[in-house]
Amino acid sequence: MSVFQNALMFASLAYSVLYDIRFLALFGLFLGFNIFMYLAIPKGKNCNSTRRKIMCATWEEPKEGCIYIRHEIDCTKVQELIKNYKGEDDVKPTLTHFGIKAVAQILNASRLSVNGKFLFGKYIPFKTVDVTCLVDIDGGKDLAAVTIKSCDEKNVIDIAKFIKDKGAKIKKNNGDEEHKKRIGAAQFLPPFIISVCLQLTKYITYYLGMDAPAFGIKKDNFGGATVTSIGMLGIEDAYVPHCNFMNCPVFVALGKCVDKPVVRDGKIVIAPVMNINFTVDHRFIDGGKAKALNTSFKEVYEHPEKFFDCEQPKYEEKKQN
Repeated sequence: MSVFQNALMFASLAYSVLYDIRFLALFGLFLGFNIFMYLAIPKGKNCNSTRRKIMCATWEEPKEGCIYIRHEIDCTKVQELIKNYKGEDDVKPTLTHFGIKAVAQILNASRLSVNGKFLFGKYIPFKTVDVTCLVDIDGGKDLAAVTIKSCDEKNVIDIAKFIKDKGAKIKKNNGDEEHKKRIGAAQFLPPFIISVCLQLTKYITYYLGMDAPAFGIKKDNFGGATVTSIGMLGIEDAYVPHCNFMNCPVFVALGKCVDKPVVRDGKIVIAPVMNINFTVDHRFIDGGKAKALNTSFKEVYEHPEKFFDCEQPKYEEKKQN
């Protein structure tokens, strides 16, 4: 909601409490009618899951501007590195882990423009580079968000280990404690009530910068970007919608890696190529800065050994250099 909508809503509620309680009575009447209609309409067998209700509560008709950017990345060097990796543990790095690292590099290089948030019209940079990835639960019936803190300071193997450990706990228990808190009450509420709860949680954690433990969400919980691997679903090319309550400036979809003709040294060869699709909040970036997205991804995928299993520089060290 805009500043004017928020101001009008709170002013109306305050006026009702202080001067005329009838407004609240009318509000309750209309709200009760919507709840009655929600309960009266047949659900439909197996088609109104908790996840479906949250989806309905999150998105309305498109209203705000987003930039959609697609890059094709040659994955030859990354795949060779993954193929030849013989770690001591059972952690197996994937193209997704490299994609998350590349996104962290983008945010780290854009701390004063992308890796942050807007508070009442003023840009505030985040203190750390945090990246969220989505983990599938129970064969696609639900999704859990796993946030990797200080992702720019972790190498690809660190990222792979963290996601493996966290993902195993989530899948074993159909979600960790935080995830269960996030969706717990949503199982019993209609979408328009869930929508209010989402916006309230967003206001507390995003604008006020406070934790909301009752909802299982911490302040600035989802970081500067969210990454999802649509390639694992066999999808080569798709964009993900901007999720309002997560408030990430950047959403990234990693497509399925397929063989395509590319030009190398003036010759056409067949190489494994992956589509990287960005959905970017237009307030954080414009077309002139979109080149940086491709540059960071190319750096990671063309020189994967620099980010694979070696120590990554801390942000303070990078500032001093």
